[in-house]
Amino acid sequence: MISVMKQYSINGSDASAIEASAERAIVAGSLAPGDRLPTVRGLAARLGVSPATVAAAYRALNRRGLVAAAGRAGTLVRPQPPLITRSAPHVPAGVRNLAEGGPDPALLPSIEEAIRRLRLEPRNYGGPYNRVDLLEFAAAAFR
Repeated sequence: MISVMKQYSINGSDASAIEASAERAIVAGSLAPGDRLPTVRGLAARLGVSPATVAAAYRALNRRGLVAAAGRAGTLVRPQPPLITRSAPHVPAGVRNLAEGGPDPALLPSIEEAIRRLRLEPRNYGGPYNRVDLLEFAAAAFR
């Protein structure tokens, strides 16, 4: 069911600020499931930004599953926005945690061993600053 556009408080002067403002309104419930967001042109005019800026914010909200583009019906808050969590979900034992995005430290090689194998020699401090072949090439080019 599509509700009529109600009072909203979406603000911002760039796409990420507009996106964050709309997300806050959705989380707070001032934009409820089924509510229509302002038109791209209407919101752009109210905020004094380019319609492309508002469209980019709406695309980001759509990608994240908070809103859905409904053609001529506009952009609507999804009936069931994704769960908003402040921390990674509990991962049961024996299951790989893909939510954190980092590798399992137990699977990484020892950093100490990798550092010991490095050749840590000073470079460009006290050594020759110019390569003779490049100096000769440049001299020939300027002749």
